[in-house]
Amino acid sequence: MITAVRRYGARGLGIDVGRERLEWARRRAGPDLDHIVFRRQSVLRTDLRQADVVLMYLVARINFKLIPRLAKLKRGARIVSHNFELPGMAPDKTTRLMCSDGHSHQIFVYRTPLVSV
Repeated sequence: MITAVRRYGARGLGIDVGRERLEWARRRAGPDLDHIVFRRQSVLRTDLRQADVVLMYLVARINFKLIPRLAKLKRGARIVSHNFELPGMAPDKTTRLMCSDGHSHQIFVYRTPLVSV
């Protein structure tokens, strides 16, 4: 999300129920904090329609529940899901990232309007 704000002028919305993760994300955002809104709440109750980029690290079951909300994002908005697909939706891009600790992470990138598989 921070890269999208810095490179493309996107607006971001960070949602988490965990206070520590939100504080960590705020520190990482640094000077870009004014372009990213952070909220401590359930993503299932969040209006996502104004976001340019939605970055998710949620299990597939929750991703599935979010599809109707994600489908309401404006045309061209990006959805980036860490390790878990949007069930039944076709990603625009899938990539695997290797971290310095040796762990591999799969990233799924979608663009609205979402396309069914």
